[in-house]
Amino acid sequence: MTHTRLSALGALTGGALLLWTSGAAAVTPQVTCVAPRPGGLTAYFGYSNPTPNQAIIPPGPLNRFSPAPSDRGQDVVFAPDTAPRPGYGDDRTWFGTPALDFTGSLTWNLDGQAATASAASPACGFDVAADLSTDRATARPGEDVTWTVRIRNTGITPVPRIVSLFFVTQDLPPMVNVGEQPDELLPGEDLFYRGITRPGRDDCGRLLTGAVQANLTLETRETNLANNNSAASFTVACVSDLAVSVTTDATSYSPGQNAQYTITVTNPGDVPVATAGLTVTDPALADLAPAGAVPAQLGPGASLTYRGTLAITQAMCGTGARNDARISLPGDTNPANDTAFRAVTVTGGLCTQVTPGDGGGIAAQRTTLGLATQGSTRVQVGGLATYRITVRNRGRNPARDVVLQQFLPTGAALTQQPKGARLVSGRLVWRLGTLAPGATRTFRVSVRFGTVTPGDRAGSAVAVAGNAPRVRTAFETQVVARPRPVTPQPPVAG
Repeated sequence: MTHTRLSALGALTGGALLLWTSGAAAVTPQVTCVAPRPGGLTAYFGYSNPTPNQAIIPPGPLNRFSPAPSDRGQDVVFAPDTAPRPGYGDDRTWFGTPALDFTGSLTWNLDGQAATASAASPACGFDVAADLSTDRATARPGEDVTWTVRIRNTGITPVPRIVSLFFVTQDLPPMVNVGEQPDELLPGEDLFYRGITRPGRDDCGRLLTGAVQANLTLETRETNLANNNSAASFTVACVSDLAVSVTTDATSYSPGQNAQYTITVTNPGDVPVATAGLTVTDPALADLAPAGAVPAQLGPGASLTYRGTLAITQAMCGTGARNDARISLPGDTNPANDTAFRAVTVTGGLCTQVTPGDGGGIAAQRTTLGLATQGSTRVQVGGLATYRITVRNRGRNPARDVVLQQFLPTGAALTQQPKGARLVSGRLVWRLGTLAPGATRTFRVSVRFGTVTPGDRAGSAVAVAGNAPRVRTAFETQVVARPRPVTPQPPVAG
């Protein structure tokens, strides 16, 4: 259990100004409130010092009580009134002397002014309330949960924060105050304190609970003690999950080559996952098998790999090649990451073979196109991605009737239509006419990935000419979740 005193008053600094006033008074006494007690009353006095300097007025003619005794332990050092703290209305000292018991009436004569406490004075109504809350009901291991303690003056009388007001916490992290705080809390005003808990994997499934109790140490009892206690909790929710991803040993192949695919199964969850019943399939790959022994359990963050090959054929020249990896595990609660693919470009070799024409037995004036795509490979959900598509005539003859098409990744939306392009059935189409030998054309496309589910998104571009075979290039963008904002921790105030 942790006791937190709501800031003790600092030591009196040097340079105090000793005042003996005449005429207009500098320091004015006031009656904060009066409370009943067995056999009499209890008075709480305060004061106002509107000057810029602190004053010292020792017990005597300018600082005395009546009736006797005139010296009742009253203040002799009087701090200046302070400008209100942001969000607070405290601008004077409401509690300047000890609580004083009396019968009938009691007068404080201070600096030529007087304040008299009696049964007709404002009645005390002290009450403070505590409230504890968390910023979320559930959290995963490693996520920060912020606890907030709010202490409110729910009474009708100001409350001295310094010395008299403190709170006690149970099962909470260290709490630090938020913002500037006044020395006294007026009715309806709040104090806030925050602390952070970061649960671990050992906390999986636990309900973490904390409690706070506000306390007011005055001679007069609070009007309501039922609101001095508060509790809050959150549940540590752990995820059991497996995910799959795919890589290749290259990004571009020619007909006749074998593409080597690596399928990686990872545990992104918080608890170990038993691999009994796990299946990994990919119909496009031959000889798919685990690379090494499969463990009985896959711990959080651990992974295992499978490898297979894909034979690249001439039929893939226009479309490129891709696979379809899938995992299946009984009880998997997150199927969204159970599939993955990897698109690659097929070019060169038989893809650029010259085809005889039909012009009277004379070979047609053939040429070859080149196509490349560059751009964003990783973007957050809701973020922008930019791609550059370049088509080039790599041959010695002009390329006639060149047409360029771009197929956008799933979930991507154009921010604006590129110059010269038409949008046809969800794809961008540029009709470029004739490209001279060695000439290039480059186009820039910007898209936004809206509110899509995180994952890999693939697109492609295709170019063809009347006298050149079709070429294709594929590109891939990883869409990741937007990071959770981190709550800055305020420094501990004095």
